[in-house]
Amino acid sequence: MPQVHKYPCNELNENQTRLDWIRELHEKYAPVFDGQLGNVKGQQVSLELKEGATPKCFKARSVPFALRAGVEAELRRLEELNIISQVHNSEWASPIVPVRKRNGEIRICGDFRMALNTQLKINKYPLPRVDYLFASLAGGQKFAKIDMKNAYLQLSVHPDSRQLLMINTHWGLFRYNHMVFGISPAPAVWQRTMDKLLAGIPGTQCLLDDMLVTGKSEEEHKQNVEAVLQRLMEYGLKVNLDKCQFMQDRLEFCAHVIDKHGLHTTDEKVKALQDAPTPQNVTRLRPYLGL
Repeated sequence: MPQVHKYPCNELNENQTRLDWIRELHEKYAPVFDGQLGNVKGQQVSLELKEGATPKCFKARSVPFALRAGVEAELRRLEELNIISQVHNSEWASPIVPVRKRNGEIRICGDFRMALNTQLKINKYPLPRVDYLFASLAGGQKFAKIDMKNAYLQLSVHPDSRQLLMINTHWGLFRYNHMVFGISPAPAVWQRTMDKLLAGIPGTQCLLDDMLVTGKSEEEHKQNVEAVLQRLMEYGLKVNLDKCQFMQDRLEFCAHVIDKHGLHTTDEKVKALQDAPTPQNVTRLRPYLGL
């Protein structure tokens, strides 16, 4: 007879309880998980140029033939979502860099380094240190990781600043209506927004598009997760359900594993060190120390 695997009843019950709670979250906070593009309510990002800044317009770069259909389809999709709008002329324009994602889809990245980033004023805002982030979660019993969907794109750009966010393509000029990855102030603006939005919720930390939520007990963890989702729903933000994890005993984040016992290194990183070749000179020693 085939062997029958037996699991403790309490483990099965715990797993079913977790699944039931997650299902309740999906129903209660359905707008947060609907997969649409979010838009932070009551906020528009304004970009400020340095004194003496001059418009620059770069010509479109050639796109590999194998990517052209995908790039054109992605431009149409972004235009339908009102993330970009086509324009006929502009003093500002940056070329694009198409990138094929793991799932085969195309991501369009504006190369704003030469035309815009060097001429923008950057209001500095500190990103949280990873060691502080983990320390503030110490003592947690259960953990959740919430991934923001299209993070920066959930911030609308003020109409007066949109003329700066131009991209030049073989299909014409397009203007971004939402904050986009690659703009130098974007990380600070997004981090400031999330810190302000999540202020006052215990057991919660955010690093750019990822949020970690914990609690001193299972019940406290649930309360904190619901408080985060409620806040996101109030402000019109969306999360990527496929990348979210709820009520976990352990989570991997920033090359570390965190659980109720503390912080640990990942097996993958340890193996990388063990398998790394022995440095034979100073040049090879430096990257090894960095690893």
